[in-house]
This record gives sequence, structure tokens and C-alpha cells, in this order.
Amino acid sequence: MIIVVFAIIVLVIGINIGFTAYYVNRQNNKLSDLYVPKISYDLVRALNQLSVPLVVSPTNGELYIPEAHLVLPLPPKNLTHFGYSYASLPFPPGTEIEINSLTELEEAESAILNSASLQGVYNSVPKAQSCARGVQIYYQSQPESGQKPFYTKVLTDKRTLYFYQDNLCEDSSFTDYIEQINSY
Repeated sequence: MIIVVFAIIVLVIGINIGFTAYYVNRQNNKLSDLYVPKISYDLVRALNQLSVPLVVSPTNGELYIPEAHLVLPLPPKNLTHFGYSYASLPFPPGTEIEINSLTELEEAESAILNSASLQGVYNSVPKAQSCARGVQIYYQSQPESGQKPFYTKVLTDKRTLYFYQDNLCEDSSFTDYIEQINSY
């Protein structure tokens, strides 16, 4: 009889512990989901601060990167919004220019903002980062990156540009357009 009572007590305690663990886990998931909108908003805000719009010529619509003395022709109608960042890098020596399609970036940001869970937000981040970087342009080859440039161009002022891009945010019409870059 004592063994039966003891077994029932152990069973009740085990059920109670299992239920408590389930309840605590469920509450923690609900709490983390409350932070999804805040985290999503903060991530998108950070991505938007990584680049500035290209300078547009009011006379002919050409797009300029003044720091690098580079110009792009009037973009086609399906490519209208661009951003760029310009950074002098000590290692590897040289300068990096990142040009991104703000349309592609907005689509990736939309996936972050529309995620229903924290895991969904985290799963959307790599593509958004790739779209924020866009096409990276260097004045020197970057063999230590492990990637090969998808395009190399000698400008009219004899500088050579090496073009790289992550494969998570590829848009062939965008890269075809970026390859038209030249010096001024």
C-alpha cells in the first residue's frame, strides 16, 4: 500500500513538473514574440543608415558618387532607387564602394518587418544584409575574401574596378546596370 501511495505521489509530482516546464516555456515564447516588432524595426532602421542616395544630375539624370569621381548613366525605368556607401579601408588597402538597389533592400526589409516570430526575423537577416551591401566595388582585387570578382572594368581615367556581390541578393538587371559605371 505504501508503494502504491508513493508511486501516485511521484506520478503527481512528475506531472506537475512537466506541466510547469511546459507553461514556463510557453510564457517565454510569448514574451520573446512581444519583442519581434521592436527588433524588426531596429534592424530595418540600422540597415537604412548604411547608405545614402546617389547624387542625381538634374539635367540628364546621371547618378554620381562624388567621393570616387564615378558616374552611372540614366537608369532604366525598372531601376530607380539606389544607395551607396563609400569607405576608405586600411586593410586591405584601397577603397570600397557599395552600391545597392533600394528596391531590393526594401523587399528584404519587408520580410523582416512581416516576420511573425523572432526566428523568422533572424532567418530574414542574411538576405537583408546582402541586399544592403549590394555590389561591392574595390580598386584592388580581394583574393583574401575567397570570392572572385564577377566583373572587372578599366575606367577612362585608367583606374581598375573589381566588382563583387553576395549571392543572396542577386539581380541581373541591377548588376548589368552597375557595370556601366565610369569615371568623370
